[in-house]
Amino acid sequence: MQVPDLLADFRSKCKIIHYSLFTIHYSLFTIHYSLFTIHYSLFTIHYSLTCFLLCKNMSNISSPAPTVIAESAILNAGK
Repeated sequence: MQVPDLLADFRSKCKIIHYSLFTIHYSLFTIHYSLFTIHYSLFTIHYSLTCFLLCKNMSNISSPAPTVIAESAILNAGK
């Protein structure tokens, strides 16, 4: 009669370990997904701002592009 009791106890411990590992796995997945969401949101904001600034520079024809300003500074530095 001792064997079935030991087997039931072993199964009970295995279930506890299994559910604990599943909970840890699910928690790590949730953290990973949250970090991915934050990363994707920051990338979207960065991409939107970059597009906005590029469009703003393209529409403002009277002001020179940043590369032209940099080239002028390099050429003037040699004088």
